[in-house]
Amino acid sequence: GNQYGYIIEPLAVLFVLTMFWYAVYKPYVANTLIIKGIDVNRLVQQMPIDKVLTTQLDAFKQAIALNSFGTEEAREQFVQLGARLYSYNPNITDPAMQKSYLDARNTLLLELKKEIDTVAEETKDDVRQYTLFGGFFNTVHDYVDAQIYLGQAHAISPKKQLVSFDLMTALLGQGKYAEAYQLGLETYSYAPKYAAAQNAYAVASVYAKKEADAEKIFKQNGQVFPLSPEVI
Repeated sequence: GNQYGYIIEPLAVLFVLTMFWYAVYKPYVANTLIIKGIDVNRLVQQMPIDKVLTTQLDAFKQAIALNSFGTEEAREQFVQLGARLYSYNPNITDPAMQKSYLDARNTLLLELKKEIDTVAEETKDDVRQYTLFGGFFNTVHDYVDAQIYLGQAHAISPKKQLVSFDLMTALLGQGKYAEAYQLGLETYSYAPKYAAAQNAYAVASVYAKKEADAEKIFKQNGQVFPLSPEVI
């Protein structure tokens, strides 16, 4: 019986070490890299903004490459951070620094788009992912790609209002006002008492020049034309 012990014990140790590597260490390293990637405020104190972007890009690429339990979170954080960084408008007066920053931002955007393409191939019919990606493209004003992903999310979950609102943004951004109006009406009709649906429909009606139609529909539901200026 002892002769097998020489084989089994090393195998058991190897198994435990392998499990530790995949279950504990790799996710830990991925998580550390994710934290580094999202720590914008601290990094801005330490280095120029263009270096912040490249540091974060490297951190996320390393976290994703680990292919551990943290990979999905790394991708999500990467996309969300990318959207925030795109909207971030640092006050750069030096032309050389401005160019370095814009170059770094464009590199980040290209990497994000590549990552989104990869994930979209791997995770078919995932409403949450499609919504995340569509929201990202809306933020970077790429309304055509936003419509592709949000259109897929809407096809899977037609009654999910937040998806519909984001899809309306993508349509309005492309000047597809009639389509946005139809979607606004459809979303409003699912929940006429929901203020956000009322406002979204009202805004779409203004762009589509169908305020009179919208007013009539609101009136039928005992409502006045509810146009909030902050949603325009």
